Amino acid sequence: PPGTDVPAGHGLLEIKVPEGTAIRVDGEYLGMGPGRRVPLGPGAHQLTLGDGAPQNVLVKAGQRTLAVAAAASAAAPAGSP
Repeated sequence: PPGTDVPAGHGLLEIKVPEGTAIRVDGEYLGMGPGRRVPLGPGAHQLTLGDGAPQNVLVKAGQRTLAVAAAASAAAPAGSP
């Protein structure tokens, strides 16, 4: 994408999350959402969003990998079935 320099032989991890969600890739804090574009070497990388469990994402050279996290669902009011 324009404005994102991706070194030759690398891929792009594009992350879209709710505003204020912490973003970590391979244990490195990258900032808060709503989004980030991260050039990475090809292969498996560990993505952690907010307080969630780490998940593996596979980045391929010359390709964009999209990771999207939806907003947390609201808890049901007390007394709801």
